[in-house]
Amino acid sequence: MRSAALPCLAALLVLAPACSNEKKDTTSETSGSWLVGDDGAMYRIAASAGPELYPLDEDRDLLAIACKGLDRAWVVGEDGVLLSTADGGARWETHAVDVDETLRDVTATAGAVVLAVGDGGALLRSEDLGATWTRPPTTAVDWTGVAADEAGERAFLAGADGSIWRHEPDAPLTRVRAPGPALSDISVTPAGDAIAAVGQGGWLLTSSDGGARWEIVAPPTDRDLNAVVIAHDGATIIAVGEAGVTVHLRAGAAIVHEHLDPALHLRALHVSADGHGVAVGDAGAVLVSHDAGERWIIEDLGLVDTLRGVDELEGVGHL
Repeated sequence: MRSAALPCLAALLVLAPACSNEKKDTTSETSGSWLVGDDGAMYRIAASAGPELYPLDEDRDLLAIACKGLDRAWVVGEDGVLLSTADGGARWETHAVDVDETLRDVTATAGAVVLAVGDGGALLRSEDLGATWTRPPTTAVDWTGVAADEAGERAFLAGADGSIWRHEPDAPLTRVRAPGPALSDISVTPAGDAIAAVGQGGWLLTSSDGGARWEIVAPPTDRDLNAVVIAHDGATIIAVGEAGVTVHLRAGAAIVHEHLDPALHLRALHVSADGHGVAVGDAGAVLVSHDAGERWIIEDLGLVDTLRGVDELEGVGHL
């Protein structure tokens, strides 16, 4: 769910200039965590204040958010909804990308590349921070996650069928892992070499060579894992999932805790380079960490929405 890369530029279908003229004004400062969820829910949580609801006038489920720096963010969700801001959330633009399928994940690189993926093989790519979007050739897999290197040269897509695919400029979409247990999310280091993917029943796959070879990691839990982050050095993996489980893996040692009722899930995860982490999920669940995911604390913010995405507008970058 971090970064972004691309494939086949040969037969790209250039879509409309990507944004409608509709701009939704809000009254937010920059910085802080952004949470998105069902029925158009979007909240900003500043360090010094409680949750602030964004008046988006949007009732479709919002499933993922990717932030870049202090000003830019992209949100995707149900029925192909794609939103963005370039001013820290003061205004939001709705992108006209001619996609009806649900978009389930979005990622932004250190440069200008942004990728979004979803059901039925939906794959969108922008090289200009979302001003315009293209639809590279894809395959009929329901994508659940996307992550890429910092240059946008290699992206990895996780499928609901358990497969993993590599997406590069001027090259066919290539399957690098055969189908297996369903995958929910994928994360890659900025260099694009170390990768982690998680899914059903605690399924955890890792690669240290850009997806050429994969290792099945002995699951530290049998709970479904819904989101994963791999640290820049590839040495630490953090995941969250069913029953509010949090998993911290480093040097073969696992720290595992369950924080919620077994019927409830944590569904999204963000960890900053300074070790500040936020995980969100069902029934408005919000957990925070101050030590890069080793320990988590439940924050009672009075939210009840199903929260499905989280990221931060920040200057420190991701873990």
